[in-house]
Amino acid sequence: MTKLTITTGDEAAFFTRGRRIAQAADRGEPIPSEHVLSFE
Repeated sequence: MTKLTITTGDEAAFFTRGRRIAQAADRGEPIPSEHVLSFE
């Protein structure tokens, strides 16, 4: 099942999330299936 998150955020939060996902991929961990809808 896909997780949907609706939130407010900024550019820093966007790149923090991307960095966390990239680090998990580098460690060989599975990437969670999720959709994020963020408003600034």
